[in-house]
This record gives sequence, structure tokens and C-alpha cells, in this order.
Amino acid sequence: MSDILKGLTGGGWIFLSAWIFPSAIALGAFWLIVFPDVKDLPFLAEIGALTVAQQGLVVAFSAMACGFTLSAASTPLYRLLEGYTWPKYLRDLGVERQRERKQSLNSTEPGVGWEEGLRLEKLRRFPVDENEIAPTRLGNALRAFETYGKDRFCLDSQTLWTELYAVVPESLQLELDRSRALVDFFVALVYLSAGYSVVALLAAWHVGGFDIKLIASGVGALALTIVWYHLAISSSSYWHVTVQALVNIGRKELAGSLGLKLPKTFDEERKMWGLVTQFVFYPYHSSVSAQLDDYRHVSVIVDTPVEKAASLEDGAAG
Repeated sequence: MSDILKGLTGGGWIFLSAWIFPSAIALGAFWLIVFPDVKDLPFLAEIGALTVAQQGLVVAFSAMACGFTLSAASTPLYRLLEGYTWPKYLRDLGVERQRERKQSLNSTEPGVGWEEGLRLEKLRRFPVDENEIAPTRLGNALRAFETYGKDRFCLDSQTLWTELYAVVPESLQLELDRSRALVDFFVALVYLSAGYSVVALLAAWHVGGFDIKLIASGVGALALTIVWYHLAISSSSYWHVTVQALVNIGRKELAGSLGLKLPKTFDEERKMWGLVTQFVFYPYHSSVSAQLDDYRHVSVIVDTPVEKAASLEDGAAG
């Protein structure tokens, strides 16, 4: 029981709030607003014949199934909103527009106080490298912190994500999960609102005439997708600082867990992490491993079989 409670208060609750809860909101709206007008459809008639309590259970289980499905499909859902899966000509147009937006923020006269803070916050939602600019605002907001480690330390946090996550304190792991869940929540609402809008407008067409309730709810849900999208962008700032902390704090522990020691200078450290990234991401090459030998702890260098056997014999004799 304690393990179940721990799961609900930790990663389990984060998953619940990020994907299942918005699914419950959308399906609840469908059940209250749309379902009464379409319950005569053949595939909904059996549900319409159930009691209110039974219908509530159907909605609850449907919300869970929808939440799990959205979570499993989160990568392609994010890629669509980031613009990576758009046709090439749309990607190019989006990148050019975002590049102009970044240049406009850079050229804006620096403000004073909170106004300057807002300008810098918007600018921070762009990657430093111009070649990394994505086609959409959300894509750039995410790309900004995805490339933080590479820009500062030549450490590709995307390639070494699991290793970094494994060595940082549990408190930071929890903050990372919470920060992503906040963006996941609004991304889920973007798709759920769009889906609800389509269903509500189709239902209005099905009942015939001008059903103001269904049309208004459908148009309202469509307008809300824009709101949810902008809230996802704004919420990414929290995710940004947690990934930044992951790189800043985790790189020392990561070096130790990989049997490496941090060099004395940042230039040397950047060289080391660049080699580690190459070693992990690309096929093995002896020249990379040979250069990494310069950063290894003496204690992790593997002895030859003869030396290891001698060491064991000395230990046994002692």
C-alpha cells in the first residue's frame, strides 16, 4: 500500500495531472453538453441506456484510456506543435518568421525594470545558435533549454538525458517531472479542445438547424486551443530552469559516474563533454576513446587479467 501511495504522490500523480485530468475535463464537457443531443446514434445508444452512475464510470475509464493514449503519443504530438513534422516549405516559412521575431527582440531598445525582464524572458525562449531556431514559438521555447548544455559546456543533454537524470538528487528529479507535467497539461488541452470542437460542430450538423449551444461550445473550444498553446509556451520557463539545473548540477556527478574527472578549466571541460557526446552518440572510434583516456580516474582503469589475479591473491594472502 505504501508503494501505491508513494506512486500517487510522485510520478504517478504527475502523470495523472498531466494527461488523464485534461482528458477527464474534455470528456466531461462532451458528456454534459454534446452527448444528450447525439445519444440516439447507434454506437452511443447503449451508453445512453445506462444509468447516470454507469455513464459516469464509462467517462472515467474513457478519460484514463485517453490519457494513456495521449501520453504514449506525446512525442509526435509535441513534434507537430514544434513544427518539425510540417511540410518543408511551411517549416522554412516558420523558421524565417521566428528568426525575424528573435532579431526584433534583440534590436528592441532595452527597457527598465520589469519591462526589460519581460523582453529578456521572451528572448530566452530562443536557442542561442541561429541554426537551432525551430518553426514555432513552442519549438523554440523547448529548443532553448534542450541546447543549453551544448552551448555552455558542449554537453548534449538530449543524448545524455537518462544518465544526467539518474545522478541528480531526487528533489531535482521531482522538479523536472513537475515542470514537464505543466507543459504536458496544456499540450493535452490543445489537442483535446481541438477534438472537442470538431465533435461539437459535427453534432450541431447532425441535429440539424441552428443549435446555438453546440455551435457556441465548439467555437469556444477552438478559441481555447490558442489560449492553451500560449500557456504551454509560458509554462516552459519552469521546465527551462529545471533542465538548466540538471546540467549545472548533474554534470559533476555524471563525470564521476562515468569514471571521469572534471578538468580545471572550462575550455578543457567543454572538450571532454564533446568527446563524451561523440563516444555515446556515434559509432565507436578509437581516436575518441584515446582522447577520453586523458580524463579518466586512475582507479577506474581496468587492470590486465594477470594484474587482477595477482591483486586477488595478495588480498587472499593478507
